[in-house]
Amino acid sequence: LKSERQTVPPVFSLSGACVMSVVVFGARGFVGSAVTKELSRRGVPVISVARSEPRGTPPDGVTFARGNALEPDTYKEHLKGARAVVVSIGEPPWEAVRDVDRALLMNGDTNTIVLNAAKEAGVAKAVVVNATMPAWCPRGYKEGKLKAEAAAVEYAQEDRSTLVLKPGVVTGTRYTAGGIPIPLWLAMAPMRFFFRLFAPILSMLEGMLPSLLGGCLSPPVDVSELALASADFVQGTEKGVVTLTPKELVGYTAK
Repeated sequence: LKSERQTVPPVFSLSGACVMSVVVFGARGFVGSAVTKELSRRGVPVISVARSEPRGTPPDGVTFARGNALEPDTYKEHLKGARAVVVSIGEPPWEAVRDVDRALLMNGDTNTIVLNAAKEAGVAKAVVVNATMPAWCPRGYKEGKLKAEAAAVEYAQEDRSTLVLKPGVVTGTRYTAGGIPIPLWLAMAPMRFFFRLFAPILSMLEGMLPSLLGGCLSPPVDVSELALASADFVQGTEKGVVTLTPKELVGYTAK
């Protein structure tokens, strides 16, 4: 990704909406919080939309707004004048084993409804956190992610642009609701090293057995790499659809 970084101070309209802000859905989650912190570090104003207020003090330049992704009327005013929207909403694949319909709703409909609202509001850029998946992934999760990706691709029309992030496993330090750190990287670092070292062989195996191994042998992507790619896209000049898979994301550095 080539990027021209800009630091834009927050400007408020008469309605109180933050003009040129980035509206983040899922900012309390693992990936969404990392994206929010990176945007804040770069001086980009952020509106964090969630159903409940986060604990603690938000990063500089981050404003909380209560809203439900499935109910556009609860947040559409915050999309007016925004420079970009980040959608990092979903549930893990194992939840789809218990409830297919809920998995489809949480991984698909939440994303498409937000994107449709952003489109109506005239938001020029969208970042959608999706996934690289094996063919045998649980149906509700897989169909939901495919639906979200299709909506993201469709979004990139009429001078709009979209970044679709498709990591497999995401590593880094995750925090519980109580703020306790969980260092996922301790377990993922050896896997990441192994998968990168033997990438050509693993890629060949995926090609030989795509229905079994396709999407399974990619190295874990660090959450910081997703945050950097998202912020670069928001501040960059790319047009159309940009899709980043583990191949492009692992080792990603800020532009």
